[in-house]
Amino acid sequence: MTAFPWMVMSPVSVVLNLFSGDDVTTGSSAVSMINVIVVGVMVTASLIWFRQFRMFITKFALSEEMWFRAGSEKWSRGQKIYSCVAFSFAHVFNLIYPIGVLIVLVVTGAILMAVYLRVYKKTSDPYQAVLASARVHAAYNITVIYWVAGVIAGFSLLSLVGV
Repeated sequence: MTAFPWMVMSPVSVVLNLFSGDDVTTGSSAVSMINVIVVGVMVTASLIWFRQFRMFITKFALSEEMWFRAGSEKWSRGQKIYSCVAFSFAHVFNLIYPIGVLIVLVVTGAILMAVYLRVYKKTSDPYQAVLASARVHAAYNITVIYWVAGVIAGFSLLSLVGV
């Protein structure tokens, strides 16, 4: 990945590294400390308010599914591909996503599209199809949030202790 350092950077990491005086492609203990604090607050708050956090993520996933999947049973293959790519690029504006994640999000969008179309084919009900893809989307989001939080916290703590 060092050949393409921009693929692992997000807008937040660039700003934090610039303010810490580091080269954009390297980290610092100040950035590590900020990561630990942010991740700690996020995980603690989400565990305390897990039900509300899960509902927020689910509602947000439902909105995205309505934007990018609803009605796709009538779309051409090109329109479906376009929707998956648009889904990916919509996340570029999410300040914590590295640019390299776009490829993963295109695939994720395609999987969510397949869930939508499969349920639509079984039920002929676009509402049930959107709800099904939104449930998968919300589960994906929650899993990724906790996984990323754990990785950031782990690496940040390791860098603080000098490993």
